[in-house]
Amino acid sequence: MNNLAVFLALCLGSSPEIAVRLGQPAPGTASIGVSSSLEAPEPLRCLRPGERPAASLTLTAAGGARAKHPVVRLRIVGGAARAAFPALVRRGPVPLPDGTAVTRESYMTVTRREGDDVVADVPVPPVAASPDRYILVDLSQSVEWVKDAVLIADPKDTAPLGDRRMLVLVHGKENADISGDQHSSAKTAVWKTLRESADYAGLLESHKAYLFLYPTYRSCEENGRALARLIRQVAPGLGAGQLAMVGHSMGGQVLRYAAAEPALAGRLGVAITMAGAHRGSILSTLMYANDRIVERVGPLWWLVLKVAQRTEPDTPGLRSLCWDNHDGSISAADAEAFGLPLNPELASFNASDPNLRRLVCLHGDVANLIGKGALWGVPQEVIRQGAAAFGPAFANCDPFVPYGSGVLDGAANHQALTYPNFDHGEIVERPEVWADALAYLQAAGGALERRASAR
Repeated sequence: MNNLAVFLALCLGSSPEIAVRLGQPAPGTASIGVSSSLEAPEPLRCLRPGERPAASLTLTAAGGARAKHPVVRLRIVGGAARAAFPALVRRGPVPLPDGTAVTRESYMTVTRREGDDVVADVPVPPVAASPDRYILVDLSQSVEWVKDAVLIADPKDTAPLGDRRMLVLVHGKENADISGDQHSSAKTAVWKTLRESADYAGLLESHKAYLFLYPTYRSCEENGRALARLIRQVAPGLGAGQLAMVGHSMGGQVLRYAAAEPALAGRLGVAITMAGAHRGSILSTLMYANDRIVERVGPLWWLVLKVAQRTEPDTPGLRSLCWDNHDGSISAADAEAFGLPLNPELASFNASDPNLRRLVCLHGDVANLIGKGALWGVPQEVIRQGAAAFGPAFANCDPFVPYGSGVLDGAANHQALTYPNFDHGEIVERPEVWADALAYLQAAGGALERRASAR
């Protein structure tokens, strides 16, 4: 296994790098036969509203460069200062089956931040006469990367809200947001077990269900503010304790930020989370680790991490899921040495959330993930063991959310239930979990009715 890891690591590290330093002339790189030059930013046909070109450059290949190195690592030094949420658009030839080529504009699928730099693996231009143009784009102000956040009534319930309580279902992270122009069906499918259960009709007698669909590349706090605004728009007369929310994974953090907004003060009756990322995820923090992390995790897990870093888009949403380090499990020295971003803003919110006594955390108590999920659970178990290799405190992952995050460890005045060996997907798919969730929903409603009759 170690020999395989070393071999794959060498393959992954085989792409040569060309660095472009913003604000300075970019020298050619003769050793790989590729040169670059910076230009003024220019508009592109494929940009969506709110997307801003931050820098433009050209890559030109000398003869034989493509044969030696089909891929080059493009590092735009200082690019993150111009693009808080970076994307890279390529304008260049795309080969056709008949041997000809057509020039197209397309987003590079994996563009990532490394410190202040923006990095992407890009194809070497095929010939010197056909340079590739690249435009670094800032998406932080984009409003149509996917559709706006929406709050829709469950199509299974066409009756008005009336005097029923409002139940909002908040899905988790969905990477299809990055490539799609509409909300993925997975955001609704996650609630299949609940919506197809025999008990759902009974729940709808006392609650009207709404689905919150939101762009998960944006931060949890921003999506929480959007949800609070939409709830007030849909139900302006919502009374004290009349709001119930259920969230999965990232959605657990989103709904708590929403409930803490002044516009919803006093309106929350109960919030139930399933594998909620209350304290973030160590995996999100590790997505930003530098190569020195091999000193902690060893070459095998370093390799696994490098593969993950190349496939996980860097977004404000991912950063908002970084570990809050409430327990000091990541030392300041390690955070600096390994380039690990922590999330003190989330730790501060967890310490000041006014709704903790209305929070119920449902989470899996995981020891091993073999046999769970796709491919016999091997990918899930690899992720869990990788987190454990970084630190024993993260051995109990489902595999995405550590136990301490899912139960909001270290916080008082909330409730938590755990389920032996349930993984990240099972927690929202198993009928016994929903039986507990429905009991909490009905109990909160009963308490509300008792308070009303007492008045």
